[in-house]
Amino acid sequence: MRFPSANRETSRMAKGAAWNFFHLIVGRGISLITRVILARILLPEHFGVFASIMLFIGLATTIVDLGVQSALIQRQGRQKGAIASSGHWLIVAFGTCIMLSAIFALSPALGGRLIDPDFIAPARILIFGVLIQAFGIIPTALLIRRREFKKLTFTESIGTVAGAALALTLATQGAGIWTLVAQQLVSAMVTMSLQWRASRWLPSLHCNWSVLREISRYCTSITGTKSLTYARSSLDTFVIGVTLGTWQLGIYTMAFSLTELIRSQIGAHISRLTLPLFSRIQSDLGMVRSAYLNGCRTMSIALFPISLIILLHADFITANFLGVNWGEATTPMRILSAGGLVFAAFGPCAEVLQAIGRPELLLRTAFHNTLLLALPSMIILTSKMGLTGAGFAFLLTSIGHRVSIYFSLREIINVRWIDLWFAIRAATYGAVAVCLFTWFFSIHSPIWLTLIASAIIYTLTIILNRGIRRLN
Repeated sequence: MRFPSANRETSRMAKGAAWNFFHLIVGRGISLITRVILARILLPEHFGVFASIMLFIGLATTIVDLGVQSALIQRQGRQKGAIASSGHWLIVAFGTCIMLSAIFALSPALGGRLIDPDFIAPARILIFGVLIQAFGIIPTALLIRRREFKKLTFTESIGTVAGAALALTLATQGAGIWTLVAQQLVSAMVTMSLQWRASRWLPSLHCNWSVLREISRYCTSITGTKSLTYARSSLDTFVIGVTLGTWQLGIYTMAFSLTELIRSQIGAHISRLTLPLFSRIQSDLGMVRSAYLNGCRTMSIALFPISLIILLHADFITANFLGVNWGEATTPMRILSAGGLVFAAFGPCAEVLQAIGRPELLLRTAFHNTLLLALPSMIILTSKMGLTGAGFAFLLTSIGHRVSIYFSLREIINVRWIDLWFAIRAATYGAVAVCLFTWFFSIHSPIWLTLIASAIIYTLTIILNRGIRRLN
């Protein structure tokens, strides 16, 4: 009886993966193209100021769900309705408190004395994004739990297109930073509205405090982990903004957008697929182990080529797509793209710990990594080496974080280093083959020919490795 169920799960996961891949190509592709076009119209300073504002607002949008979204996806009992309704009202109340507190802090009486006036007006508008995020959390969680990825893809793609269209219109009218503000809010509002309609869900007016208390420990660990992870990943933005200024921050933000944000978006979509799956099989650690290694194999095959393109051709990207203002982004892009290789190599390890009910291990790992590695390395390397040092510090922190999560996981599901190597070796061989070809045979070749040849070499290496593995 187990095999038909497993086949159904595999079929649903394959459909989900297909829709997530479609969204990455369409939705994130449009977002990336829009960012590149805006880079040719706006100045690095505009992106730097926007990144400085989002440094603080981003933390609020990260923690506003209070861990309820993950709990709703992870729990397999009959409490789904109570968690959804009670969690929704708790999240909305928390988001409203954050928004009102921020508006008060940005008031002329207080914010005008403590904050640069150029930041206040955009920040007071962007803070409404926290409340928009709060209203959309439970409908999104329900769609993920039901694995209705087609609806998620449709709603997010429409939101991305709406925000991009408005941003491009405003940019040509000389709107400056308000271009990025409008894009952020319109995209979030359209996506949230469509997801409410797609989820076919209305919250009950009753708030079940006993259910919230029951999941509070899990949610606290998730929220703490998100906070520390966000702090760790945002240290570079803070340090660069303070020490190097908004122009340099804008350049680094663009490099980050074309590397880490691509990686994080792909990682977020993979998390959508794997967290519901791991949650459903959480009681069978053998199946969790097998699914985790399959996730490592899939992520490495999917992410290695993207990171390699940026690593090997960063100079071409900055010169031909971004324009003359962005030449300093080349080196950080190369360094940060290596982080995508590390992220993919260790697969969905964080999702496994969430699914099996061990988020406290993620919290402990994030705390140690932030305090002992991220903070000192970012301050020291950025002050000594500028943007290049910031890139190296972020890469070092990412490696430490993924390795630490792996060590927390391996004792639970018995994953050895050799198992991890067998899972990612096909992608590794393909990456090495592409690097060798690029370095030795593509010096005088057109970029388009190099990319086509690299894709063929990578694909053939994957197929050959899979054939050898089946023979053995």
